[in-house]
Amino acid sequence: SASPPPSASECVGGVPMTSPAAAADALFAAVFGEVPSIRVSAPGRVNVIGEHTDYNGGFVMPIAIEKRTHVVGRVHAGGTLCRVVSTDTPDGKVVEFQGTREALRRGEPAWVNYVKGVVAQYIDDIPSPGASFDIAVSSDVPLGGGLSSSAALEMAVAGFLEVGYGLRVDPKTRALRGQKCEHDFAGVPCGIMDQMISSCGQKGHALLIDCIPPFETTPVPLVDSSVAFVVANSNVKHQLDGSEYPTRVRECKAAAAVIRKRFADASNTEGEARLRGATMGELLACQDALSPLEFKRARHVISEDMRTLDAVEAFRRRDYATAGRLMIESHNSLRDDFGVSTVELDALVEIATSVDGVYGARMTGGGFGGCTVTLVRADRAPALIKTLEVEYARRTGKQPTCFVTKPGPGPILSRYPFALVGRNRTLVSTLIVVGVAVACALTISRARGGQ
Repeated sequence: SASPPPSASECVGGVPMTSPAAAADALFAAVFGEVPSIRVSAPGRVNVIGEHTDYNGGFVMPIAIEKRTHVVGRVHAGGTLCRVVSTDTPDGKVVEFQGTREALRRGEPAWVNYVKGVVAQYIDDIPSPGASFDIAVSSDVPLGGGLSSSAALEMAVAGFLEVGYGLRVDPKTRALRGQKCEHDFAGVPCGIMDQMISSCGQKGHALLIDCIPPFETTPVPLVDSSVAFVVANSNVKHQLDGSEYPTRVRECKAAAAVIRKRFADASNTEGEARLRGATMGELLACQDALSPLEFKRARHVISEDMRTLDAVEAFRRRDYATAGRLMIESHNSLRDDFGVSTVELDALVEIATSVDGVYGARMTGGGFGGCTVTLVRADRAPALIKTLEVEYARRTGKQPTCFVTKPGPGPILSRYPFALVGRNRTLVSTLIVVGVAVACALTISRARGGQ
């Protein structure tokens, strides 16, 4: 399995691109010869603190970012043919599959498995004989950057199906369906965080998520204009369906089982053992029964839960010095105890924390590459980005991609006005021309990149 298709570039061959939303509209018109009737977008996310705690039943505090995945299209009655195209597939090829329970299976190209997987979670709600639609996808959520491009695609497709088939699905259920898609169709045993923040995000707020049922969420206001989050992409792509991620999951489960066996009240006593609720004292008491790696993995999770709850209170009282210190401690624990950082991520954190006005920084996402997030005084964000670009290139020979973000909203679901969809032939023609131009520009850019 692999991650979703690459995100839409801001420039193609040096020429500024249209927005992902406009690019999706244009591609749909160019490929399918009509204007889409439904548009849905869903955000990526950056996790401020609380890493590798979600699948351990712990706490996380992500924000929905302003970069989004856009899905536009039409549903068709009475059939089962599903056609999908993306602005960023290498050849712009339309992928077809049958939208029936029996036919929905993993296959190639791998990114379409995220679409198939979501359809599979909704298939019982869709009228017989099954799902049938045409969709175009475009995104500016970086691929493999630890910003949940997969969850953004899943939640956008889920929203498309809800609008197209008139389904009423609450945001938490939508998130759980996306998680099941990830498990079954991408082979990633992820927790609930990525889908939950993409589905339930609130503008101007982080979301404290309790990652055990019923998955309570608590908005944390982040509206102070004097501070900002800077995301720095190391441009070392990660892939979570390899051996490292499932290995961490197994190590945490093994530690949780030992602690529960010795301390009946340390964690959940029903179902699968989790590290949620275990204390550092209980972990130390079980150290002789754990492998060195199991002990370190559990130590990270238990301490990270405490840091996350402390960070929530620090952000609420606008104590950014404390919040920043907790972010740095989180990174150090992910590096030393959980073993998911990289030389590049460590460099970005070291560079960021040397800049005046920075409160704290840490790797964010699953690790093994991806991004860092830095809490900084807003007026110092440009200086931080400049320093990151210069120093990271000097240290690693790679160029980071940096951007400032604020907490954005969750999915945005809409239908196009009937008059626009059914009657505006001029708009269709215009979109087709734009779509052809976009496709040509992408082809030229990729050809140049291959030289």
